[in-house]
Amino acid sequence: MNNSLFRRAVSKIKNSISSYVLRRFDNPSHNYRSLDLFPSRLPRIINHSDADVVNIHWIGTEMMSVEQVAKIKKPVIWTLHDSWMLNGVYHVSPKDLEPYYTAPLPNKLDKWMMRRKRNSYTKIPMHFVTPSTWLKDRFEASYLNTPGNSCDVIRNLIDTTVWKPLDKNSAKNGLNFDKAKKHVLFIAPSHLNVNINKGFCFIKKILEEYDTSNYVFHFVGTNDSLQYENVFVHGRLSDQEQLVKYYSACDIVIIPSMSENMSNAAVESLLCGTPILCFATTGLDEIVQNGVNGYKARKFDVEDLYKGLITLAEMEFPHPVENTVEEYLPELNLNRYIRLYQKYAK
Repeated sequence: MNNSLFRRAVSKIKNSISSYVLRRFDNPSHNYRSLDLFPSRLPRIINHSDADVVNIHWIGTEMMSVEQVAKIKKPVIWTLHDSWMLNGVYHVSPKDLEPYYTAPLPNKLDKWMMRRKRNSYTKIPMHFVTPSTWLKDRFEASYLNTPGNSCDVIRNLIDTTVWKPLDKNSAKNGLNFDKAKKHVLFIAPSHLNVNINKGFCFIKKILEEYDTSNYVFHFVGTNDSLQYENVFVHGRLSDQEQLVKYYSACDIVIIPSMSENMSNAAVESLLCGTPILCFATTGLDEIVQNGVNGYKARKFDVEDLYKGLITLAEMEFPHPVENTVEEYLPELNLNRYIRLYQKYAK
């Protein structure tokens, strides 16, 4: 067996064991969890590299163990794309789903994970990056906020050469949209009824309990079969140009997530000229401005979410919504990263 096949086999075994352990503990919110049990060669490769600074984005799926981070001998910048670092095993804190969902008390696995993280992640000074002020606030209230650690807000880099508005009428014609209806886009997770966090439950209530006869809902990213007359399921789209057409052709993009660090879909939609309907929670609260580029409903309030649907369908925005996300432009945030690297590189 060559080295590549061997490493893939070892990786598969590690993840199988980790998944087995996780399955022994309830996951009622069905959110993604990571243990990072097993060591890997990665810290040794990093330490023997010529890198001046290490920017960690993700170490889930057993890339390296929790304990190995403290063995990295180069300056570490860690970009937090979710709140896993601040939780036990969860990448999205179950508490973010309250009061819609009652978060379970931390179990033995969660408590053990937090001990591991505290013991490892406080051994070396690290600089953290969060794409939202919401997550930075969480960092500052956490065990990570210790002398020697610091945190900056730098938005995710969104390619504005890809995500840009098309003529709405032309986009509607190209996708054969009925122009007598208002079209609503939902970027769906792979399984609608599994990931509670993405908020399909709220859309389901709107479809079943409110008048949506003037709307057509387009679900992209799932192949789930849905028995609603005004819902079209388009499956997964790997072609970004095709997704730009959907963003541009639709009149509203609905993102009813309970917890989002920084929603790339929200920024992409706005760059394509389409307003957002969401809840006034977490990172989305920073992106969307009521009456300027969308509507923020009260937290997990379906009636207010439906009110927002009607409001956006009737609203004419005085300024292009794509001009409301200047803070998220790639040039600005790339320069912030470069200055950060220069500051911490040895």
